[in-house]
Amino acid sequence: MKTFDFEQFVQALSNPDLKGRVAGTKTHEKAKDLIVEELGNLESRGWQKLIPDTWEQPYSVYSSSLLKTIKCANLIAVHQGKPGVTDWILIGAHYDHLYECPGANDNAASVGIVLEAMHKLADTAHDCNVIAVFFDTEEPPFFDENKMGSQHFYHHLPEGLLIEHLRCAIVLDLVGHEVKLKQREQSLFVVGVDSGLDFVQVVNEASASTNLDIYKALRGIDYSDHLEFNRNHKPHLFLTAGVPWHYHSPHDTYDKLSNNLPKLHQISELVYNLCCIMRPISEATRGPSFTLADEHAELKRFLNAEHDQHVAQRIKYIESEVSIIGYRALHAVAALLKSIYISTFESLASDLDDEKKLRYALSILMKANTYLE
Repeated sequence: MKTFDFEQFVQALSNPDLKGRVAGTKTHEKAKDLIVEELGNLESRGWQKLIPDTWEQPYSVYSSSLLKTIKCANLIAVHQGKPGVTDWILIGAHYDHLYECPGANDNAASVGIVLEAMHKLADTAHDCNVIAVFFDTEEPPFFDENKMGSQHFYHHLPEGLLIEHLRCAIVLDLVGHEVKLKQREQSLFVVGVDSGLDFVQVVNEASASTNLDIYKALRGIDYSDHLEFNRNHKPHLFLTAGVPWHYHSPHDTYDKLSNNLPKLHQISELVYNLCCIMRPISEATRGPSFTLADEHAELKRFLNAEHDQHVAQRIKYIESEVSIIGYRALHAVAALLKSIYISTFESLASDLDDEKKLRYALSILMKANTYLE
């Protein structure tokens, strides 16, 4: 039985020779083959093809970058639960990326985490089916269009999957980097805890055995493959560490992950725990609620970290970029960061009580990580 070498796989998937795993290119096909090879190894451990005779869910879209219609494929595997069960949990991550960008953090690390979790789940009996999906065409020019692989999956569910039997879609994106705030390096945001009856409690239980610094957030931060699940008010959890400075650039290389490998393995443990703890739909009961005020408290807890002049300078830079970046909540985040970090901006403290602004603050804080390096 071949064991899964996480580091070797992520290095291979983010190899610069693959030129970014751009959908519709030969190097994208090579990246797909790397995942298919690992799925073949998992077949001997109980993972099966959900679609008869193939791991692929094929579809075609027009690429405005390549100026042609391209063939694409989500890769899907299933680990069957007890006989007769119809509930299912999805664990997923996209595997495509952008030209000449290695994409180690975006999103080779997440693909590796899902595969590692699949190996752990292979040794566990489940009371539901676990579906692993590696989504295609998440990146521009496909994002937020019906050309996304995750949207194709949602609207063309393979036979046997009923959306009303979905316990949770667990989606990972941009999880591999350290958050560049002192004492917050191991942070992980879990978005969508209000999309399930008992998800607050489930996340608390699943993370208890890890060393991760978990920050929960409401549904609605939609920059990855959970987008369609959120739009349709289906249960989902989005795991992310935000946007690092090397986002969508040639600098998103494996070496920037190498010092953070323990965190990645901890996230794999979290995914495994979530799958094991997630309760049957028929048995789920209303757990602790999670409101705007709770998200507000989580955001303040996250920001209550040590800071130095370097961070202060970056915060100033964030504010100067407001008109360029154009994010609607960046004003609020800049004010929030200032009011917490820099006492001379006490006049802006009133923003801390404006929950309408703060509702968007976490989303933009993730973007703001780009400027906190």
